[in-house]
Amino acid sequence: MISSTSRTPNIDLHSHSTESDGVLSPRAAVEAAARDGVTVLALTDHDTLTGIPEARRAAAESGIELVAGVEVSCAWGRESVHLLGLFVDPEDRALTALFDEVSERRRRRIAETCSQLTAAGVPLRFEEVAAMSTGRSLGRPHVADALVHKGAVRDRAEAFDRYLGDGKAGHVRYGWKIGVDEAAKMLHAAGGISSVAHPKYLRDQSALPSLLRETGVQALEAYHVEQDGDEREHYLSVADSLGLMVSGGSDFHEPKHGRRFGSELPPERYEELLLAAGRR
Repeated sequence: MISSTSRTPNIDLHSHSTESDGVLSPRAAVEAAARDGVTVLALTDHDTLTGIPEARRAAAESGIELVAGVEVSCAWGRESVHLLGLFVDPEDRALTALFDEVSERRRRRIAETCSQLTAAGVPLRFEEVAAMSTGRSLGRPHVADALVHKGAVRDRAEAFDRYLGDGKAGHVRYGWKIGVDEAAKMLHAAGGISSVAHPKYLRDQSALPSLLRETGVQALEAYHVEQDGDEREHYLSVADSLGLMVSGGSDFHEPKHGRRFGSELPPERYEELLLAAGRR
């Protein structure tokens, strides 16, 4: 429940650390969020819950509320969908087994990416990519970081533009993802609330209502830092029309271009999530 202190609630339910593709450790992320005035923070690393214990300790010391979360990479038809799980049990056996499988598949994908880049004249070893991460969840951003470290590109954006984006020399399709409906069931069984993340990035916006109706998802991330006011109002309308809750967050990965923690999620919307999760 939101603290009864005099601080204005600033609720951020979407953030990342070095356990996936963020640049701050779980502790440093929590401490930075506290400095940015956040009162409630969900750590939602990609396909891993390993950062939650460290984040919880830091949150207790920083005086903010920590929500155990995760961002699950899913598929729905031909759509790639990211599903936030909020208030989950970080020791849930089904989730940890799923993420162990995802971690191994990611490592194989990175190894193939390195082979393709090397064949294209950009030598890169798996070990160089692994050195860019202190967590278990390797991804293309770590390949980008390795290319930056080698001096092949200036930054992550150039790495994706030149080598890692669709159709580029280092692009390897991720061939398996759990279905949104199955992921939602697992998150609910682990005590969590499921919310579709950053819906603006769905390729087929017209499919969103069907996705929400047919998969058992409970919420939609209407408040996202990269969704403008019109988009936010649209997604609020979609969620409300379907009787769904809404979430919101910064999707913080790094303090680039002045990026900060925090969101405009209203406290009453967070209270709805708390109530649904049985945390009131």
